[in-house]
Amino acid sequence: MEIQPDRLYINTLLRCSPETPLSEDQMDEIEGYFEGLDTFSVYKSKKYELYKEEVLKRRLIHK
Repeated sequence: MEIQPDRLYINTLLRCSPETPLSEDQMDEIEGYFEGLDTFSVYKSKKYELYKEEVLKRRLIHK
């Protein structure tokens, strides 16, 4: 059986962590191994501006 993905997500940590996140250059190198596939990474995804008040409101609602 062969896997035929529609999309490939390649991620690394961008928040505080004891592990060091991969750099954008390292992520680009990894993406190169999957040439021809539709790839996404944290560095190339759309960024959304978060507002502290809205985040806190959502967190209180979902507890």
